[in-house]
Amino acid sequence: MPCEYWPIIRANRWLLGEMNRLAADVILTIYRDLNITPGVFTAIHTWGRDQKWHPHIHFSTTAGGVTKKNTWRDISFYRENIMTMWR
Repeated sequence: MPCEYWPIIRANRWLLGEMNRLAADVILTIYRDLNITPGVFTAIHTWGRDQKWHPHIHFSTTAGGVTKKNTWRDISFYRENIMTMWR
């Protein structure tokens, strides 16, 4: 999230949850289009290593998912595609 938005997020803490939801929606859209169910989790951090306000999300997902036939399907992510969707 660009630092220009940090004061807005700090004054409206509920937006942290929206950032989390948006991050998940990007990945879940990719999986939904492939008809597979992933494993995902997110963690919201509001402070950086230097102990200054720095809202950001850590997002982890499986590199594949379960199909409707209960089989595993591997997938790969490309940074450019994900960043375009996120922005």
